Amino acid sequence: SFSVVAEEAVQTYYVSDVSGSDSNAGSQSAPVKTLTKALELAEANSTIYVMDDVLVGDESNNDAPWVIDKSVTIKGDSQTLPTISLRAGGVVLGADVSFENVKIGTTSMLRPGIAANGHTLQLTNVYQDASLQPLQIYGGTFIDATDSTDYGTSVRGTKSDIQINGGSYEAVYAG
Repeated sequence: SFSVVAEEAVQTYYVSDVSGSDSNAGSQSAPVKTLTKALELAEANSTIYVMDDVLVGDESNNDAPWVIDKSVTIKGDSQTLPTISLRAGGVVLGADVSFENVKIGTTSMLRPGIAANGHTLQLTNVYQDASLQPLQIYGGTFIDATDSTDYGTSVRGTKSDIQINGGSYEAVYAG
């Protein structure tokens, strides 16, 4: 006796700040403009390709972090290493996330990094963008010092696992 297990097709979405529109479907020929829109469209275990430099967040986000609440891989071209510029107050994981072949930086000193927040964070050939604030990696979460808002409460995992393969970071805080 045996059973057949159907493999799920990996969904792929493309992001281009240059040629994309958030009204597009996110295909290679019709990319979306923002990572936020690509994440909204993505199912768990999707791959999001960053085709050129992109911004995350805007002036209206009140410095709240960008929460990635789906298991995704965010990937750039290994030759060009597009930059993901965070206007949001850092990144908090709400699921297991991989970044590959990108530069990441923030325009703000407020939470200038990625918080694993009890999930797996895999970084492969991820570099800090020297023109932006230095990138920091945290095993924990972000708590607002002014009002004690815990940005990871609703999406916290059970054990942070940070896997780094190549790249450059200002600091890694594991505890």
